[in-house]
Amino acid sequence: MRQKETSIENLSETFDVSIQHISELVDALIYEGHLINVSQNNIKLLQSIEPPAPIKIDIAPFYNRWIKFGAISDTHLNSKYQRLEVLNALYDIFEREGIKNVFHAGNIIDGFSRLNQFDVFNSGVDEQVEYCVQNYPKKNDMITHFITADEHEGWYVQREHINIGKLIEQTALENNRNDLHHLGYIEADVKISIGKRDTVLRLFHPGGGTAYAISYLPQKIIESLEGGNKPDFMIIGHSHKHETGEVRNVPYIQAGCTQDQTPFMRKRHNEAHIGGYIIELEISEEGNIYRMKSEFFKFYNKEFYEIEKKTTERTVKSWEYHW
Repeated sequence: MRQKETSIENLSETFDVSIQHISELVDALIYEGHLINVSQNNIKLLQSIEPPAPIKIDIAPFYNRWIKFGAISDTHLNSKYQRLEVLNALYDIFEREGIKNVFHAGNIIDGFSRLNQFDVFNSGVDEQVEYCVQNYPKKNDMITHFITADEHEGWYVQREHINIGKLIEQTALENNRNDLHHLGYIEADVKISIGKRDTVLRLFHPGGGTAYAISYLPQKIIESLEGGNKPDFMIIGHSHKHETGEVRNVPYIQAGCTQDQTPFMRKRHNEAHIGGYIIELEISEEGNIYRMKSEFFKFYNKEFYEIEKKTTERTVKSWEYHW
């Protein structure tokens, strides 16, 4: 068909085949991607591609059900560098914001080994667990769901062969606390049943040192997951950094910490991002996450608040008016 335009009848006569056969051949060529326009039995070869019709996206999935929760990590209670006042402040914020569930991504206590022997004020299992239960913030109708790591509290697992997370939970129950809920060791999946399928929120406390870039750790973690093993959202601990991102369609946060930089961290050139998150996720009827809001509450070192307090006191004292 060298002509740019002709009719089906003309082609039928030229090639001595039926009009139906020509129509079927033209349909097959169009299906294969040839640029042919058919209008009122006229066939025209095209030299450009027609823009596609506008696609309308249904926005209803963006307005379904929201869930809201707190996210923290690496509290390291029993450490001389713990920031218990920050942890308490975060729970005060969670309470004010109506949070009912807080997810803790590991290292709830500092544990004990030769690596931190001079950094803790309690070294025994019972002493560290008791201190945690007595001092971890408690709020009405708020549950802290936590995992344990294979280092720090995990040193007790490896050395004393005990389930340290279950021991913390059981000790809390014996002290009339039912708000500390142990999810698992190193990682755990939480299934949220809102849509047609469960939305999976995964807590993970990896190992290894600090990467050259803050986003490198979660990038490699999520890249290593098999296709059928990806969660819908991840809360990652260990790095003492705060960051939000997305890899392979998996949104994640690194949840920060409530521990000042230790001598070990300074030696490794590892800074501490002190604070915690409030996360809001919008889940569609299919169970997919369509919207995410993340807010990090940032805190500074103790000296900052001491200087701020003194400055405020000096400023107030200077307000002297004589009428």
